[in-house]
Amino acid sequence: CEVGIFSAVALFMTRYGTDIIAAHAAAINFSSLVYMIPLSISITATIVIGFEIGAKRYRDARHYTFLALALSLFFAVIIGLNVFVFTDKVAALYSDSRPLQLLIISFLHYAIFFILVDAFGAPAQGVLRAYKDVRFATWTAILAYWGISIPLGMLLAEQGMGPYGFWLGLIIGLAVGALALWQRIGKKTTTIMKEER
Repeated sequence: CEVGIFSAVALFMTRYGTDIIAAHAAAINFSSLVYMIPLSISITATIVIGFEIGAKRYRDARHYTFLALALSLFFAVIIGLNVFVFTDKVAALYSDSRPLQLLIISFLHYAIFFILVDAFGAPAQGVLRAYKDVRFATWTAILAYWGISIPLGMLLAEQGMGPYGFWLGLIIGLAVGALALWQRIGKKTTTIMKEER
């Protein structure tokens, strides 16, 4: 779902010209690079929490759940602050052209929020995998990305935001999906803790 939506948004960007496509691609590339941190935490959470659940140590599983979220958000805030402070330097990694750098910078400002939302959502996917609850995460991804992000992005783009409307749509869709996943985790952990008692 996620890879497909980024491909779709890249296609929608073609109407805005090559400079916008290049700036969008640079910002997405940087976001994808940074995403490796919450993704790694997510994979680790699946393994560690799954191990604790298998051993019926539900309290420990719950501690690791919140540790995964805290670690992911900690790194996202540090990276987000650095991107905000050193936006020019990040843009310079992708192009020597100052006009193109300015476009990349404008997309990177949206990427900061993207990084924070990803840091909130990625660990949740790993935690739900540990609880063997993947159907909910799949349907949430389909609805959030394809039911919210794309339609909202198209609407915002048509309402005057242009290419940035798609980024805002992505951010909002990802945020809604992440909130739904954490709500599901809250219900799962509460149910299991009650059973443990």
